Order: sequence, then structure tokens, then C-alpha cells
Amino acid sequence: MDERGFLERVIARFASPRRAGEVGPGDDAAVFTPPPGMAVAATVDAMVEGTHFLAGWLTDRELGARILRVSLSDLAAMGAMPRGALLAVETPELPGRITDSFWDGIEETLREYDFALLGGNVTRTSGPLALTSTLFGLVPAGTELSRSGAAPGDALWVTGAPGRAGRGRLDLARGEGQTACALAWRRPLPRILEARWLRDECQPSAAIDLSDGLGIDCARLLAASRVGADIDLAELVSGETPPLAVTEILEGGEDYELLLALPPERAPDAARFRALFGTALTRIGTVTAKRGLRIAGGGASEEFRGGGWDPFAGGASNAAGVTPAGR
Repeated sequence: MDERGFLERVIARFASPRRAGEVGPGDDAAVFTPPPGMAVAATVDAMVEGTHFLAGWLTDRELGARILRVSLSDLAAMGAMPRGALLAVETPELPGRITDSFWDGIEETLREYDFALLGGNVTRTSGPLALTSTLFGLVPAGTELSRSGAAPGDALWVTGAPGRAGRGRLDLARGEGQTACALAWRRPLPRILEARWLRDECQPSAAIDLSDGLGIDCARLLAASRVGADIDLAELVSGETPPLAVTEILEGGEDYELLLALPPERAPDAARFRALFGTALTRIGTVTAKRGLRIAGGGASEEFRGGGWDPFAGGASNAAGVTPAGR
């Protein structure tokens, strides 16, 4: 297949229907008009074979879905709803992994989260397959979430089960691709609706998505807010069967869950949250004026000095997406 034939097939598949004020794909640039009073949130992510995943870890359909889902998690952390996507593909051949099944995964995700593919690019590479997604979301101006608003006394809450995806990545590396944890890695669940509910119901002080590990991402939120925190992971450890190790929860990475700071007077109803969304919402700690992140365990609190997922660290095993840094 040549580039022209490839693009014609993609454009024919995604050209319609369009929302009013949208242009693309098929033109030189995409256009969309934000409704009055809405701000635009934009994010970009990449997945490279050999760095973020290995051959055989994902079906073509899962590959298409995953490149959009990891970016959707960034929009969730801002309290934004997705509106449009751009997708760039670097591939040694056409179609290669970019099959009809790949586009089925893209289309399924667009339908599930109600947004559109607005355009993109394809180019040949002598290196590995690489995918880059750029997503645009909308959030009522002035209500967007950020990392920098946490204050002493705020409670720290986390969605889902951090650490499962990190263990799933190791399961995949061992050839155990059908475990529940491997599924959590292959098909992340961006918390778009959950984040909107929490934004509207609880007005979080700060939020971040957990892409590199609970420990390092929590530290990033605290640094942006110029505060510290004491956290206790006992409930997260005991909530899994078999239990996850504290190190897995802190450093596993690629969870795509949400960590939020909430004033105590705006504490969420965790039971109602689970009933609405089918996942846990767990309080794990308290924001403090004293800087640093301290982890309770063994009768004393220890300063978090560990790592998380980092494709530039840890040698060949980490570059292959097998073992995140800090193990």
C-alpha cells in the first residue's frame, strides 16, 4: 500500500459526520470552534515499539485504542472533556500494524468518549513503529484543574488500583498476557467522566494523572503546589488479591488513574462514586506544610526517594518497557 491509498482510506472512514464548526480530516489543518465560555486543553503523547511496548503485547485493535486512551487521561486530570484528536504514524511499511483492526480500536474509543479524529500524518521510518496522539478537550473557563493548588490540610484521594498496570507489564514480559493486571495495562480506563463528576461535586484543589507511578506523580503535584504530604497505602495494598507490594503501587507506572487533593469539607462520597463508576475512590493521605512525601509503613514514615516509569533510565530492560526505573 502507498501513502496516497492509505490516506484516502483513513479520510473516507473518518470524514463524516462532523460537528458544526469542525473541518478535517482531509484538509491541510483541522479546525474546531470552542463554544462560548469554554477553554481548550491540549495534550500530546507518544508510543514507540521497543520502548513503550513489545511485539505481541497488544493486538492491532488494542494498539489503536491505547494511543488515544493514554492522552485522554491527561485531559481527565484537567477536568476536560475530549473534542478532537490528531494522530501521527511513523511506520516501516504500510499498512504494517496500522490495519483495519487498528482503526477499529481508534473508532471504538472515539465513540466511547464522544470525540472526533480531526486529522494526522503518516511517514515512513527506518526505525520502529511510533505513534503520536494530540488531543484537544474543552473545560468551562476558570474551572480547569491543575497540579498547583493543593494546600495544607487537603486530603489526597486516588481512583482505582494503582500498581496493577505495572504488575501487568511484568506479566506481559513473562508471556502471561491474560492476567487481570495485564488487561489493566493493555486497556487503560481514562477517568474522563469520573474527573468531571469530582470537579463539579467536590472542586478539587489540585489533580494529576498517574502515568509514571503514584510516588513520582504525587511528588510532582506536591512540588507544583509547594507543599508536602504524609500518605498511607495500607488500604490500597489490602484491596488487591493477591496484594500488591507498596513498591509496585508507588513505582509501577502507566496506571492512568487520578490523584486529587480535596479540602476536607468537600470530601467525596466514596460509596456513591463506586456505585456510579464501578471503581474505588480511596483516601491515602493528607497534604502538609512540611515539604516532601512521606510513606507510612513499619511503624514509621519514610521519605519517598524512589522512582517510577522513565524510558531514559534503567538500561535495556526499562527501554523495552519491562522494568520501570527505581526497581
